[in-house]
Amino acid sequence: MCPLQVVMKHCKQRCVLGLQYYSLNQQVKQKEAELAEKSLLLIDLERELSEKKEQLSKTRDIAKRLQNEAKRTTGDMNKFPPEKQKVIKQLPSTLEELDAMIADVQARMDLIYVDNDRAVMDEFKERAARIEKLEKKMAGNNAAQTAHKDEISQLRDSWLPPLQEIIDKVNQQFSSYFRQMKCAGEVTLRVPPNPDEFENYGIGINVKYGDNKPMKELTTFQSGGERSVATVLYMLALQELSKAPFRCVDEINQGMDADNERKVFELVVKAACRPNTPQYFLLTPKLLPDLLYTERMAVHIVHNGPYMVEHSKWNPDSFLTTRREFSDED
Repeated sequence: MCPLQVVMKHCKQRCVLGLQYYSLNQQVKQKEAELAEKSLLLIDLERELSEKKEQLSKTRDIAKRLQNEAKRTTGDMNKFPPEKQKVIKQLPSTLEELDAMIADVQARMDLIYVDNDRAVMDEFKERAARIEKLEKKMAGNNAAQTAHKDEISQLRDSWLPPLQEIIDKVNQQFSSYFRQMKCAGEVTLRVPPNPDEFENYGIGINVKYGDNKPMKELTTFQSGGERSVATVLYMLALQELSKAPFRCVDEINQGMDADNERKVFELVVKAACRPNTPQYFLLTPKLLPDLLYTERMAVHIVHNGPYMVEHSKWNPDSFLTTRREFSDED
């Protein structure tokens, strides 16, 4: 074979190989493009698979929670009678089938009821509607009650602290008077366990007469004289806070022993004779001798009886003259 033929043969082979290379190169690019597309599809499928797994996990959690709630509601199924367990096991396993079963049972129930039964159902529905209406009304009443309680609480907070301050001031004066008599006493505001029961609020007065006696509430447990002492001292304590043109006490010293009567009388005199205090009238059929009197006091003696002279014949000067004459004779 001549050299030219050899060259032509090699050129032909080179062209064939070039065409094969181009064809193979195109196939490689096509496969690479398909591979890239498949890779993207694989990524989408993996992401979708992950979402499905997450959704499946959430669905299982919800199903487990609902199952636990159903068990708590119905109790342990193993404790049910066998016939009920059999009925429960025959129930549908999906929500759609269960809804369809409920609809079918409701339809059969509607077919079974006759006119009288429908009247019963109508009455039941009417009562159910009334119950719903009453529940809404009750909810409104509860809201109104809550608002009223808040209003009551605000009003109570507006007067209770000032009232407590007044009681504290009365207690200070009351305790001070009792200490001067070598006794003990206190005034407190009695608040009920339920602060909204305003009718059960009250004033508590506790007293103690003697060092060896306990503090007790002022009741019929004390003697009449002891209660009279506490009453007078409580009135004196109130006098420091209340304003009145005059005060009048009738036979307050009755039942007191001489020592307490003398001490109480001195406290009344000191309290009533201070400047800028109202008049104090003490009415009594008797008084102890040698009591404390001041220039700011006036003593009025009322004479009355079947042997009393007429008022027109009443002459104090004549009485004093007669008294002096009897004194001179003595």
